[in-house]
Amino acid sequence: MGADHITAYNPEDLQLSEFDSRALFEALAELWPSQEGWAAHWVDSQTWLIGHASLQGLASASLDRILARNVAAWMPEARLLRRLQNEIQMLLHEHPLNQAREQRGVLAVNSVWISGCGRAEGGELPAQLQLDERLRAPLLAGDWAAWSEAWVALDAGPVARALDLARKSHPSLRLTLCGERFAQCYSLRHIGALQGLWQRLSPPRANTTELLGAL
Repeated sequence: MGADHITAYNPEDLQLSEFDSRALFEALAELWPSQEGWAAHWVDSQTWLIGHASLQGLASASLDRILARNVAAWMPEARLLRRLQNEIQMLLHEHPLNQAREQRGVLAVNSVWISGCGRAEGGELPAQLQLDERLRAPLLAGDWAAWSEAWVALDAGPVARALDLARKSHPSLRLTLCGERFAQCYSLRHIGALQGLWQRLSPPRANTTELLGAL
C-alpha cells in the first residue's frame, strides 16, 4: 500500500498454508450465510468459490489483470461487490491469525479479490482440450527472457502439432488465443480442393504481430 495507491501482489507471496486459508475462510463465513441462498466452497489455499444469484451478470476483473498494478482502475463497479469486499477487509483487519502471521514475519492477508462472476454453464469440457499456460508466469513476472524461451517451446510443441493437424484438415481442431483484453478463436472451414491448393501456395495473410498485440 503506497501513499496514494494500492498494489496487488501475487497470492503466492503470502505463503498461505491450508490451515491458515481454511481458518480465514471460516472467519468470513458470516458474510455468505447458506440460509440466504449463498453457497461457499474452499478449493485450495488461494481459491474459494462463493455462489449466489445476486452475483450473476456482475463484471469483475481477473486476478491476472491486477497483479503488480494499482488496483484502483480495476475495482469492481457493482455496489454489491464493493460492499462485500469492504466487509471482508474489516473482518480480516483485526483477525488474530493475521496478527500471528505478522509476528512470524510473513505477510498478513488484508483482502481478497473477487472475480469470475457469472452463471456456470455446466457440461463437460471436450476430452481433447489442451490448455497451455507457459507464457503466463513469465509475463506476470516481467521476465522477458523466460517469456521468449516459452514462445520457442510453444512454437516447437503445441503450435507445431496444431499446424500439422491443420494441414491434415482435422475437423475438430480449434485454436483460441487469449490476451489481457480479448480472445480470438480460429477453426478450420471446409474448402474445395482448388481453393485448398491456392491457400497452400499463397503466403500467410495474417499479421501475427498485430494479431497478438490486439489481444
